[in-house]
Amino acid sequence: MNSEPLTFNATYGKYEIEDVEILFEDNITEYDLKDKLLDALIDEHPELADKSLEIEDTDYDVSNYGSFGGYSNLSDIDIIFELYEYNIESSFGVIDAAIELGIEIRAIDDSFYGEYGNHEEFIDEYINDHGVDIPDFLSIDYSDTFDDMSYQEYNGYYFSTY
Repeated sequence: MNSEPLTFNATYGKYEIEDVEILFEDNITEYDLKDKLLDALIDEHPELADKSLEIEDTDYDVSNYGSFGGYSNLSDIDIIFELYEYNIESSFGVIDAAIELGIEIRAIDDSFYGEYGNHEEFIDEYINDHGVDIPDFLSIDYSDTFDDMSYQEYNGYYFSTY
């Protein structure tokens, strides 16, 4: 997954800092985030440098989700941590659709089949990809055919369910 900046507010006891931009990178953990925020707090409040500080005592909230914020299912820091943990490579639109359909984060890249304008486009490509010959004199009921397939769709994004 690409590096993506998010903006945080953080507190450590009575000390506060706002609008700290942290670049999310592969395999970032909550511990890593708190460590970076604690460093920013110390930079802002040098008197903290002389104290014995526990990273776990750093509290934070997200003040700006950056590019993630345009997707309702991606405005959750726990989901973002999981995306980086599993190194998901799909676009934000694909990820948002997968989460909406209840697909586990770790399975998104493997279950994504493609983006299509409608069931007809999806099924025609599926038939073509799998070398199925349909005689010209037969017509396909695309809606019924899709209902019988092991696929789900949300906003034009198609996913395998097996």
